[in-house]
Amino acid sequence: MDFGRLPSVEGVDFRLPDDDPVLREVLGGRRAVDARVLVGTPRFADPGFAGTLYPERVRPPDQLRLYAKSFDCLELNSTWYGYDRDLLAHWASQVPDSFRFLAKLPATITHEKRLAACEQDVAAFGDALGALGKKLGLAWALLPPDFGPGELDDLAAFVRSVPFRLAIELRHQAFFSDAGARTAAFDLLEEHGVSAVLTDVAGRRDVLHMRITDPRALMLRFTGNGLHPTDFARMDAWVERLAEWIDAGLRNLYLCLHQPEEALNVEAAEYVAPRLAARLGIEIPVPVRAARQGDLF
Repeated sequence: MDFGRLPSVEGVDFRLPDDDPVLREVLGGRRAVDARVLVGTPRFADPGFAGTLYPERVRPPDQLRLYAKSFDCLELNSTWYGYDRDLLAHWASQVPDSFRFLAKLPATITHEKRLAACEQDVAAFGDALGALGKKLGLAWALLPPDFGPGELDDLAAFVRSVPFRLAIELRHQAFFSDAGARTAAFDLLEEHGVSAVLTDVAGRRDVLHMRITDPRALMLRFTGNGLHPTDFARMDAWVERLAEWIDAGLRNLYLCLHQPEEALNVEAAEYVAPRLAARLGIEIPVPVRAARQGDLF
């Protein structure tokens, strides 16, 4: 994810903001008995996993199956470019029942039509998502950076009509700097049970809105900086904050790790997953590394 990346993170204030004042009210104050933390990455078919998660000569048909031994969810960005129902059904067959896909809405809906007059596109995408069955965690919409408060009516009409579980990532600066626009947008999402995606990235600290709009699910996109020392300090801070939110009633956390090289997400997951598991007293998979060639003999 290039959004908000900086060539250097020296001097960046990575402290987490305080919670939005209404966050605890939305969560309800009591931990759910079935609360889950699911850790994932943006892709499974990446050369960087060869020799880490996968054997050096892994067969492409085996990649997703091996990925699902290490991670519980996948930020499915490929659906932004296009989708095929049969392929989604095949992918669903490769992962266990506990696995969840986070399917990105196609660009035709979010960027070409900007959420307006796209009913047929939404229906077609919803039909394709049916192939994932209960393994669909969320469908999520990344809105264009210039999609601002002036299009709030289009956003409202869209969230009222979408037939599947939805999360939305806002990026226009006015949604974070203008109190009226912020309140209108996030109240709208809360009213319709739409989850507000939360992104932690060096160059856009303003998008850390710390506002949960749906206690059923939160998608947190954590953008690291090549395992810079600040990455680990940030993950430590998130472990505590996320544990507080789950203890207060957040039911499903989708933690999506982004590093400039995919293989570095393995090490990031090895760091954060056991710490979250220990803090919450739940099981969270730790990546299963491929055996090195020398270990086979």
